[in-house]
Amino acid sequence: MPPKTQSTINFGAAKRPALTETSANASVLGKRPATESPAPELEPPTKITKVNIGGASQLSWYNPLHQNPRASAILQHLASKVSNTVVEPSGCITVAGFTESTRPQADLRYRPLLKEVCGPETPERFSPYVISMAANGVALPAEKPPRYPAELRHVKQKRASTDTAGNEKDATWVCSHLCHFKRCINPAHLRWEPSWMNRLRDNCPGGAACVHRPDPCLAPHRDTSELIDWTAYL
Repeated sequence: MPPKTQSTINFGAAKRPALTETSANASVLGKRPATESPAPELEPPTKITKVNIGGASQLSWYNPLHQNPRASAILQHLASKVSNTVVEPSGCITVAGFTESTRPQADLRYRPLLKEVCGPETPERFSPYVISMAANGVALPAEKPPRYPAELRHVKQKRASTDTAGNEKDATWVCSHLCHFKRCINPAHLRWEPSWMNRLRDNCPGGAACVHRPDPCLAPHRDTSELIDWTAYL
């Protein structure tokens, strides 16, 4: 691949034109020149709402990808892009050289049918582990995920400064890695779970100390600096 080019952006303040005698005097005296019109009132900034298209909160496209016969060729095509895999001693299956910025994308000839069959929320790129789940026919649950249990809402999360009750009112389905290795595509290591359950796994030491059920963690989380004693909440 040709090396990526980087654009240089100058974040310094733009140069202002030299002050005229009139404008200079006005700035010193705190008065506007007689010929200068009053400053327009600034409108409040428009609130921008970010939509996570194809993300954890919008997976309506997933089941049609592996259940609709019209999409079978597309799924085979995507699965063929998940190649050059390596089996780790832990049982994890990884794709050599995979990064989040190089997720597989369907070729142009498949994209119109992909949008037609799976809907407008279908992402442009797909995580290899989601492709693995679809290729192995692991369906996303049809019902909505259960909300975060009230008895656990005071448990702090690693990824937020507030408790889950404040940063997640409604749970979403996400693909959890029981092995705590995000690059793993082994379907035996993957589960569709509520997002709050996925985050609580971040605080698991693994092994006999793991209390996550029905699917216990296969390994400790990579960062065990903020582990929570789950036995207090069972």
